[in-house]
Amino acid sequence: MRARTLFLLCSILCVGVAASAQSAEAATVAPVVVSADTEWTTAGSPIEVLEPLTISPGATLTIDPGVVVKFFNNPFGEAAIEVNGTLNAGSTSDSSTVVFTSIADDSVGGDTNGDGTATDPEQNRWGAIQFAGTDATSTLEHIRFRYAGVAGDANSTLLSVQSSGGYVGNVYVLTGARVLIADSVFENVPGYQVYMGSQGLLDLENDLFQGENYIARLWTSSSPSPTTLLMHQSSIDGLRGAALDYYLGTFSVHMENNWWGDASGPYWAALNPNGLVNVGFNEPTMVSVLPFLACDSFASGCGAPKVSSVLFLPGIEGSRLYTRDTLLGNEHQLWEPTLSTDLPPLALNADGSSKAQIYTKDIVDSIQAHNRSASTIAGLFDTLEVYGTFEQFMDGLVATGTIKEWRAYPYDWRYDVFDIVQNGTLTEQPDGSITRVYLADVLKQMASNSATGKVTIVAHSNGGLLAKALAITLGADAPKYIDRIIMIGTPQYGTPSSIGALLHADNFADIPSLIINQTAARAVASTMPGAFGLLPAPAYFARIADPVATFDATSLAGKYAESYGATTTNYSALANFLSDPAHLDATVGDPGALTTPLALSPTLLQKAQATHAQLDAWTPPSGIAVTAIAGWGQKTLKTLAYTTGTKYSCDSVSGVFSCGVRQVLEHAPVNTQDGDDTVIDASALGDTAGKAYFDTSAFFHATRKNIVHQNLTAASPIQNIVESILEGKNSLGSFISSTRPPGGLNPITIISTRSPVNIVATDASGNRTGILPMPGTDFTGLLEDVPGSSVQTFGDEEYLYLPAGGSYTISMQAYAGGYATLNVGAEQADGSASTTVSFRNIPLIASTTATFSVSNGTVGAVSVDEDGNGSSDFTYTPGAPVLSPTQLIAYLRSYINTLGAAQGVKTDLSKALDKVEANLGSKKEVLRGALSNLQSLINAQSGKQITQAQALFMLQLVGLLSP
Repeated sequence: MRARTLFLLCSILCVGVAASAQSAEAATVAPVVVSADTEWTTAGSPIEVLEPLTISPGATLTIDPGVVVKFFNNPFGEAAIEVNGTLNAGSTSDSSTVVFTSIADDSVGGDTNGDGTATDPEQNRWGAIQFAGTDATSTLEHIRFRYAGVAGDANSTLLSVQSSGGYVGNVYVLTGARVLIADSVFENVPGYQVYMGSQGLLDLENDLFQGENYIARLWTSSSPSPTTLLMHQSSIDGLRGAALDYYLGTFSVHMENNWWGDASGPYWAALNPNGLVNVGFNEPTMVSVLPFLACDSFASGCGAPKVSSVLFLPGIEGSRLYTRDTLLGNEHQLWEPTLSTDLPPLALNADGSSKAQIYTKDIVDSIQAHNRSASTIAGLFDTLEVYGTFEQFMDGLVATGTIKEWRAYPYDWRYDVFDIVQNGTLTEQPDGSITRVYLADVLKQMASNSATGKVTIVAHSNGGLLAKALAITLGADAPKYIDRIIMIGTPQYGTPSSIGALLHADNFADIPSLIINQTAARAVASTMPGAFGLLPAPAYFARIADPVATFDATSLAGKYAESYGATTTNYSALANFLSDPAHLDATVGDPGALTTPLALSPTLLQKAQATHAQLDAWTPPSGIAVTAIAGWGQKTLKTLAYTTGTKYSCDSVSGVFSCGVRQVLEHAPVNTQDGDDTVIDASALGDTAGKAYFDTSAFFHATRKNIVHQNLTAASPIQNIVESILEGKNSLGSFISSTRPPGGLNPITIISTRSPVNIVATDASGNRTGILPMPGTDFTGLLEDVPGSSVQTFGDEEYLYLPAGGSYTISMQAYAGGYATLNVGAEQADGSASTTVSFRNIPLIASTTATFSVSNGTVGAVSVDEDGNGSSDFTYTPGAPVLSPTQLIAYLRSYINTLGAAQGVKTDLSKALDKVEANLGSKKEVLRGALSNLQSLINAQSGKQITQAQALFMLQLVGLLSP
């Protein structure tokens, strides 16, 4: 809390100094229009506004500390200043007061109208400052507002935020405008202090209101974006009427931690029946006035308001999971995993029980923090952080005395949120024992020791769903223990990302930086009710028009379109597709391939639907305030677009390889920037009364810190708003807004591949974006260092998004044998991808590398080093997607000579290859016969004179020669 007595004393003394120092001759007449950035300094003070002044859109008027501004006599309440741009007055660091007053006020700035005592400022009020701009936030600090309003009007207004109407009052803010007024004094206004309307936001902090009839009047028609009034740490002196006067409309009013002029505080029938101060209309869903200060915040000796302790609920995958071996009892960490063998034990049985005794004890601070290679991993990646910085932030609030206690509740996120509340979570205790810990018990114990007797729940991602489940389970008792719930990136109605995660093992949820694309991971996730709870729920489709999946009409994808519809725009269609009653998973493509959707359990789908029916119908009871914070500006999946593609592959049957072109089902992303890379903002915000957007894009450009869903709680703006809400201020702060930030998708270059390779882009400054192996693990991780870049993975499909117009070197590293297809394209207006250049069927062995350049849209040739020895073996040029037969034969001949096989075997292979070369111009059946003979020789030696891997690679090359 700021030093209020010192501020009030300064506001009086500084004004006195200004009065003695100024004279009429020193006055400066203000212009009629401020069309460019302008500064009013003390050298020109006082400033006379003799007729209405307009600040043009895009222009900023800055009024320095200590300046006195005097307004013309305005008995009709016209706007004295119309702010279509930005008005910034005063300073946080300099407490010298800026005074807005009548030209008849001789007590400050001298007798500027030169009439001695002939005019009385009480009878010559100056009307209003009108804020009409919607693209900027105006800030006024250390201001003294005097003699505003309309002469003879008992309801004249000091501050107003509304969409239309007459000009009455001192500050008048139109639709969408955002105004912060802090450390200021309002005096000599008999009517309303605040007049508010549609979609405006007014934030009053540490202010003193003297002699009012009403504090605020709210008058507007209902609108999708409610008017927001914030008033905190302020003092109301001499309130004669009700604090709030409603006319009609939708409002969000937060007036916590204020002094109401009496120690009893505001009257609230249910929560503060002994309060003596009349709040006005009693609408607890729209208005929050508790807690209140028991003493005048501007008086000496008034202590800081009590702040609730904090219970933190992490997201899915945000709690570490452990098991102990049955023989020696040694502990082993299963999540986050290090090896692929860590995943199968996480599967649940058909009855929902765990296959192994799994327990938790902590939340994930940083990915792989417990790995022996943690320092090496940390040196490679920049997005490993999860909750580590947030833990430090919360520890700091305890250390400074802001809160008494904070505690995280790690839980077994494999289960449904209601099951977690009802059944608790096996948790290791400090003595090493494992006991079942219940969330409600933790909440009640913390509430009993909290400074307020209640707890604020801060929840990330799935933790927000768990918080709702807890409140629903507690029922009418919930407000006894919970005063606020702050949800950060919570998929309240689900997220399309979870569809790909369950069907294809696409990476999603709280830890997208850890890439686990494996059939085993998909099989395990398909048994977890917790994962099903993240699927788009019926409420998602009621609020978001975009389909979550589409199917084109061709071949494999067309069969899904016939069975489940071309677009998935309702829950029934989604559930049908996910459960696959037509059994397309067994008939379309390879049933075991990650590209083929896995049919999901109808029982678990029904359970998730029932869970969301309760969660999405819940409304906060009186006494629990809810705030939802959504990340914005990250590329976020909104639709999975299924198409049919082709893939050249080789299969082995009894050790004999067969190669050819096969159809595969592909699912490409269609993206939006309206999300945090995992959760779309409309789902994160839901129907919550308190909404806030965090602009991750603007934050990155200002700080170079990339914030995505995984590490939202690490962002300082989010930590600041959490602290502000805890202290009852509800200030938004930098990079946070109550409305969706403006902007559109920037031109993007897309590098993609559907191959067993990892791709990395390096810009001209050496920054890298792509996918790299994590040392000491079986997995890979995301690196997103190139400014404005991002990465998405879908099974073996990878997408690199890079700002268009840049110069990049693209490198490829194979991790298995097969074929690579590299595409270069662009992002369309709807978020889908298009391909402009494609390099297809690049043969691979596990050591193959390749590089090419993309500069201002121009794509260079791909240089391929097949064996990774540092020497280029092939060069692919745009427009020539495959190697020529001559190139293939030359490389095959060279490769045969490197084999460790007997010379006779190599001779036979070379002769067979010679026949292929001799028949390149022959009829197709003749060439096919020569190729078949060579393939038979290779298969005959597979696993004998040559390894299976060598045989497979040669067969891949031979297959490319087939006519």
